[in-house]
Amino acid sequence: ATIKKTRVTCKCHGVSGSCSLVTCWQQLSSFREIGDYLKDKYDGGTEVKVNRRGRLQVKNPSYAVPTANELVFIDESPDYCIQNTTIGSQGNFNYTAF
Repeated sequence: ATIKKTRVTCKCHGVSGSCSLVTCWQQLSSFREIGDYLKDKYDGGTEVKVNRRGRLQVKNPSYAVPTANELVFIDESPDYCIQNTTIGSQGNFNYTAF
């Protein structure tokens, strides 16, 4: 994700802005942009299951087969707002879950 969200930034060097020499480098996007990108990927993840041959298969056949750049998951993510001792989550007690 970080490589996909890099951009080339350049700076001119020279007398009075003549740009006789240009220096360019790759720069990471902001933490927010990378986080938003990953959140979109997470929200668009496809649920899969392991078939008898040990290969991943889309759980709902009406969904398209995910590409190599999409996220897949086998188990639903736990709800950390609810106490669940098997995963070590104490819940959120008096906090509001979002």
